[in-house]
Amino acid sequence: MCLNACINNGFKPKIVFESSQINTILGLVSENMGVAMLTSKVVGSFPDVALVRLNETINRNTALVLLHKTQALSSAKAFIKHTLEWKKAHKPGKL
Repeated sequence: MCLNACINNGFKPKIVFESSQINTILGLVSENMGVAMLTSKVVGSFPDVALVRLNETINRNTALVLLHKTQALSSAKAFIKHTLEWKKAHKPGKL
C-alpha cells in the first residue's frame, strides 16, 4: 500500500530496513536516519519528529483475532459487537 502510494506520487523509496517496533522506527527517524509512513497517532511521543500529512488516503486492514474453539468472554463479545457497529458507521477513508 505505502510503496504504491510512493510510486503513484513519482518516486520509489530505497527501503533498507523494516521494523514492526514503533519506538525503533521513530528512534531512527529522530536520529535523522530515514523517514517512515505511520499513522499520526503514534508520532506524538517523539517531539523531534515532524508530521507531514499526505493528501492521498492510504487505507489499511485491521484484524480482530480471537482464539479458535474457545468460548469468548462477555467483555470480548461486547468488544466484537462494538467493533462491528463502529465499522458499519465509518466508511473507509473517513477516519
